Amino acid sequence: MPAPIRATITAIDGEEPAWQFEKWFSTWRADMGSAFTGRNIVRANDPFVFLDHGYDRFVGRVEEYKYRECLSWYFDALLQERTVNAKTASIASAIETLARRYAAFDEDVEGDTDAVIANLADELGVPVDDLASFSTGFDESTEWNNAYFYVGTRNAVVDNDRVNVPFDDLFTDFEAALTMFRRLIFHEFTPPGERDRYTELNNLEPRDNRFE
Repeated sequence: MPAPIRATITAIDGEEPAWQFEKWFSTWRADMGSAFTGRNIVRANDPFVFLDHGYDRFVGRVEEYKYRECLSWYFDALLQERTVNAKTASIASAIETLARRYAAFDEDVEGDTDAVIANLADELGVPVDDLASFSTGFDESTEWNNAYFYVGTRNAVVDNDRVNVPFDDLFTDFEAALTMFRRLIFHEFTPPGERDRYTELNNLEPRDNRFE
């Protein structure tokens, strides 16, 4: 606990019923002192709807699409005691891992990082133009796709490029990349026609809290 559990009635008195009943259970609000209310999960119903939509897809594709690795990188990026550089490297790895798994199943996708990330955003229908605009370091007139708006900071921290990246660029790129990954996961595990059932997960935006 407070991990959610999906309970299913499979038999009554040893016989399988003609109907199906499933329900998600969790006491995370009580056990965690409402730690999951607020910005990350804003309504109590959202996580249960999300789990209901995404559970079977997760189980069916977890190995081929390396969901566990992707989410582990994402959780690393949330650790407050880490530097922005380290968190940027983690969230970049999360996005790239999922992008390369998608590209592995499509022989028409080129192997460079820019192409596979652009393909991932296109395949999942994730908007990225607003994130590219949020990034203070991305120049939309360059050769890079808008989905790879964080390329400068990514290369600086992952490839150890000797580039002096301003802190504002590191910050905005990280916040935008974090939002991009959340959008990717939301789209990955929810069908398009069901996304309007969510209260706010369908409208995730980056935060500029540098001066808060």
